[in-house]
Amino acid sequence: MYKFYDKIIFILLWSLLPISNKAQELKSFEKTLNYSYELLSKNKLFKLNNEYGDISILKSDNDKIELKCILTTKSYSKEEAELFFNRLKFEERISKYNSVIVNSGLGRFDFNLNDFQIDYLIYIPEKIKIEINNKYGDIFINDVSNQIEIKIEYGNISCPSINNMISDIDLKYSSLKIGKANNMTIKSEFSRISIESINNLDINSSNSFINIQNSKDSNISTHRDLIKFGESENLNLPEAISSNIQIGKINSSIKLKNTKSNFLIKDIADKLKDLSIINENGNGVIFVSNINLINRYFMLNNSIASQSEIDTEEIDEIQLRNDGKTEDSIETNSFKIDNFHIINKAGNIDIIRKKK
Repeated sequence: MYKFYDKIIFILLWSLLPISNKAQELKSFEKTLNYSYELLSKNKLFKLNNEYGDISILKSDNDKIELKCILTTKSYSKEEAELFFNRLKFEERISKYNSVIVNSGLGRFDFNLNDFQIDYLIYIPEKIKIEINNKYGDIFINDVSNQIEIKIEYGNISCPSINNMISDIDLKYSSLKIGKANNMTIKSEFSRISIESINNLDINSSNSFINIQNSKDSNISTHRDLIKFGESENLNLPEAISSNIQIGKINSSIKLKNTKSNFLIKDIADKLKDLSIINENGNGVIFVSNINLINRYFMLNNSIASQSEIDTEEIDEIQLRNDGKTEDSIETNSFKIDNFHIINKAGNIDIIRKKK
């Protein structure tokens, strides 16, 4: 009787032992799908919704959209891989409005998934609007002038150069790296943004890191962010809340409404036209180099200069400093600002003359 049960237990244990490593080895399999589209109408659109893969968008040398979809997976056999490919969701169609719409990603599965990707290589002609929605994958764009809308989660966007009409980018748990660009609107949550040079930028960001080397005509709302500018012309921060802001140099104008944030302006141009700062429960430092300050532009020792516009309501500290030491006066006539405006409420602002 006991020998019988011993045999049963031995058989059960043997069945749980792994098969040989050679039989269990996963192999990589690939399947490629190629499509070509020619859109004739004026209002042309290419729209792609994808999950678990990378997307590359390049400029086409003809009037056709060339699309290559590369499916990859790791399976134990070619038959199993083909079964997996067939159960992936992949739909492509041309709508009645002459738009190409492609949807791809996971379908409904009743078994465990192995490693897989759905990657795209897309060549697209000019004057076709691009809409991309990608999750768990990266996006690469280069040398295109199309209007672009991108929504990405858990991925990276890389754009060495993008000279388009306008770009609308929505980031969540992602990163954006751009070389040169024009006309861009960005929404960012828990993400990283790096831009070398840009004209006409609009950002609404929270819990993100932003690094912009050169910018012109920027409008940025920030919540709990870390922001670093190199050199900026016409910078507007209408809502800076609980953030840390560092600006290398301001040319032309800056407008800042600051609440519970820390800001540092390392330098301002000699012919700055507009400096407007509203500071509440925050701390700021403004350095000035290669120019001299004149009494009429700043408040000294808690007195209002005759030609400046400084609201002293609930002022904690606004001081003019020369190399870290408070000065009663610095005589000059070389520093010119058309509109100088500081309102400080329950915060600290130091204006410091840098050493040359």
